[in-house]
Amino acid sequence: MAQADQDATRGRAPHDRRIPVGVRLDGISKRFRSVTALYPTTLAVTPGTMTALLGPSGCGKTTTLRIVAGLEAPDSGSVFLAEREVTRVPPDRRGLGMVFQSYSLFPHMTVGENIAFGLKMAGVSSAETAARVRAMLNLVRLPDIEDRYPRQLSGGQQQRVALARALVTNPSVLLLDEPLAALDRNLRENMQFELRQIQTSLDITTIIVTHDQEEALTMSDEVVVMDHGRVIQVGTPAEVYERPRTRFIAEFLGTANLFEGQVAGDRVIYHGPGSLEPQTIATALNGAAGARSALVAVRPEKLWLEVSADGPADDSAAALEGVVTGHVFRGASHAYQVRVEGRDAPVLVYRQTRDIHGSGPDPGAQVRLCWRPKNAVVLASETPDPSHLENRND
Repeated sequence: MAQADQDATRGRAPHDRRIPVGVRLDGISKRFRSVTALYPTTLAVTPGTMTALLGPSGCGKTTTLRIVAGLEAPDSGSVFLAEREVTRVPPDRRGLGMVFQSYSLFPHMTVGENIAFGLKMAGVSSAETAARVRAMLNLVRLPDIEDRYPRQLSGGQQQRVALARALVTNPSVLLLDEPLAALDRNLRENMQFELRQIQTSLDITTIIVTHDQEEALTMSDEVVVMDHGRVIQVGTPAEVYERPRTRFIAEFLGTANLFEGQVAGDRVIYHGPGSLEPQTIATALNGAAGARSALVAVRPEKLWLEVSADGPADDSAAALEGVVTGHVFRGASHAYQVRVEGRDAPVLVYRQTRDIHGSGPDPGAQVRLCWRPKNAVVLASETPDPSHLENRND
């Protein structure tokens, strides 16, 4: 059996994988007329990893991806692939693969013809093209649909075909622009695992653009949080979720309960109404050291409720008095709303079903809200430049 056919049978591309390459952006920026879509941005993507550009619509993430792809030219700065500058290199000479949100499959071509299109444009022989197409269909687990047309495929199948077409040319970097946005929730969750497994098996450097926080946290090795054309925080999924730098990040990546306190040495003290006594609510000061006051974020799953008349079971925990005002059952967890005197917004508490007996306290119950100060995050101050707020454009 020919080597290409052996590789196709094993589900691999019938050609040697390249050594993973990194992507480096050095001070790139972009304006569209009077609107700044991307302020000077420097970013490094580690070879062989999946990096998510995450943020709301208009934050600059798609502009960043298009500059990497060569579909937009930066107004300033440079783009490097494996330390080779490609800022002015045309898209078709950068060796990249891209999957768009709409998939952009040719409706008049079969699945096999769609996947083979890039190889034919590159002058690859018919035999090698056929072997590569078979390998890609095996890789995306669609071995028997080569003769079908896009209209005969489900959304998930179309997404896999688009991925196969992007990978068949053996790109050095894979770019994904909201690739799962058109899928329903269950299929989207399944495809998150599929994409991640394929990326890992090929060891291909991948950049994915998404506004879906769960998608970014689930799929990526590193998350780049963006807003108003700027990178705000870069870190692993756990880092940006557990230790958000600003209020925007804390609230954009899930739900956060916010408390205002006074800085005392290396702690934040809460004096507001409803507390049992002035107490430490956070111990990590981040950028708030030297400030007089600080904003503290606590994730709902980091809190627990106590109904005992005695003090908190954990005497190192912060404890605020409150009244349960709402409860919903979410299958694997319970969510509670608790009113605390002196606060406009209720405090949210999430508890895993296995961690409580029955449904927990009923609405109207007097409770204590408790958390460990080490699990609270002191947020850096945010003073957005008003110029960031003009006509947001992605």
